[in-house]
Amino acid sequence: MLGITQPAVSQYLRSLRGTSRTKSLIKMSDYMESLMKFSDDIAAGKVRGTQISDMYCKLCGIYKERK
Repeated sequence: MLGITQPAVSQYLRSLRGTSRTKSLIKMSDYMESLMKFSDDIAAGKVRGTQISDMYCKLCGIYKERK
């Protein structure tokens, strides 16, 4: 749904990819809460197409505000 491969997901989960940003994001609980809702909505098929892009942009905005 996100256009990334399963091996890429595995690398993110094992902190082999994106490690410096991943660790800083985990510290931002409000960001992680929004991210989890976003991923749940995608998995449930509640958002599609441009809605995904819009939500992604909102997450980027939250990240920029916190950083």
